[in-house]
Amino acid sequence: MKNKKTRLVYFGHHKCASAWINQLIAKICAYLDISHQAVFTPSRFQDDLEKFVEENDIQFLTYGNANYHYVKQLNNYKGFHVVRDPRDVLVSAYFSHQYSHPTNNWPELAQHRSVIQSLPKDEGLLLDMAFNKPFLDDMLSWDYQTVNVLQFKYEDFIRDPFHNFITVFKYLGIMVENPLDYLQLFSYKAFRRVSRQFGHPVTLHNPKLSNDNLAYYLNSIDFKQASGGREKGQEDPKSHYRKGIPGDWINHFKPQHIAYFVNHYNPVLLKLGYETDPNWAEQYFPAQP
Repeated sequence: MKNKKTRLVYFGHHKCASAWINQLIAKICAYLDISHQAVFTPSRFQDDLEKFVEENDIQFLTYGNANYHYVKQLNNYKGFHVVRDPRDVLVSAYFSHQYSHPTNNWPELAQHRSVIQSLPKDEGLLLDMAFNKPFLDDMLSWDYQTVNVLQFKYEDFIRDPFHNFITVFKYLGIMVENPLDYLQLFSYKAFRRVSRQFGHPVTLHNPKLSNDNLAYYLNSIDFKQASGGREKGQEDPKSHYRKGIPGDWINHFKPQHIAYFVNHYNPVLLKLGYETDPNWAEQYFPAQP
């Protein structure tokens, strides 16, 4: 019989730390013996997300590049959703599209990469800003009032991943919260230890995640580990884990990029609350006589 429990879902977007978060979820699901799959394009689930989840008996779904049109197909789920300053999304995407992002099953990126690599940086960045329109449209069209989905910003997780993930996993019901949870966790560990001592080890999955477990898995995928030893802020433009800090757009946007952004993407910036004044960009243009 298929598992009828409430499904758990992480909703992500392009260049919003989705690879990092998905890696953490995969490790935790393996530890808790929870079935997990990740999808990033509608072709992966043949445009029917609910059917795909049901047929594959997925208990924890990662949906990167989340489009709310398909999210509405899901039944009986709870999850969390992560967005990022769209200006930083565009800068991160430019470097990723140039060098590190996989082109498997994405022939459009392979063709686009050859073009932006042939252009000077300012021209290439401007062209890539247009290429990323579908991803920013997904964040703009998202329903941020969905009652069963916690809303987070990428910057929250970068600032304090441990406590923000505690909030997430408690909400999803897979994190210890009370003495009874800790007692159950201790009992599972003791039972496994005794079974090993008597030469009859048993496979018994862990009931919930402890704070120590979470800290261990976060440490195993932190920026320094993922980037090969670099600290946050130390840039490698060819790495998928390029820099790891928010607000980097200011180092790359020229007036022409800011103007393009305002003309095409200002609504998503304002909707997400990264700016409250529609005229935020005026300070970055030279004063007119």
